[in-house]
Amino acid sequence: LEAVQRDVSITESYNGDIRLLQSRIEYIKSQIESERERVAELEKQVHTTETRLIDARRQPNARVDGRTENAHTALQQQISTLENRLQTSLREYHTALLQNTGHRKVIDHLKSERKYFDVLSRKLAKEAQELRRHMGIVLDKSTQAYESRDDALARIQALRDRTEKELAQYEADIK
Repeated sequence: LEAVQRDVSITESYNGDIRLLQSRIEYIKSQIESERERVAELEKQVHTTETRLIDARRQPNARVDGRTENAHTALQQQISTLENRLQTSLREYHTALLQNTGHRKVIDHLKSERKYFDVLSRKLAKEAQELRRHMGIVLDKSTQAYESRDDALARIQALRDRTEKELAQYEADIK
């Protein structure tokens, strides 16, 4: 019975761990989604900047957003900065995916352990029920044996009393 209670508390502990990991997965999923949005925005900015750069290159002395072609270097640096941000965001995204995969494996492992402990818990509960049933049978038998013993002792006492009376009667008859 103590083993069953211990197994139940272990199962409850694993359930808490599973809930914690599931909440962490949800948090990581939301981070992944925000990183995806950020990456999409950065890609959009890179595309817009590249489009402006291409347009500026086509027109030798044209101005793009108040800049001349001489600002090409600054524009290239801005593109480089945005590409670096994109790479950083992608790196963080992939790291989050790897962590998510690790958490998924832990959750799957905990689920399999939970199944094992559920089976073990049911088995121990069934065993405890069988022991209680067996104890009831033994108690019934011992009660019956005790009652039989009391009946036998009462009969022996009655036989002794009858024997003493008959012996007293016999002795009285002989005198």
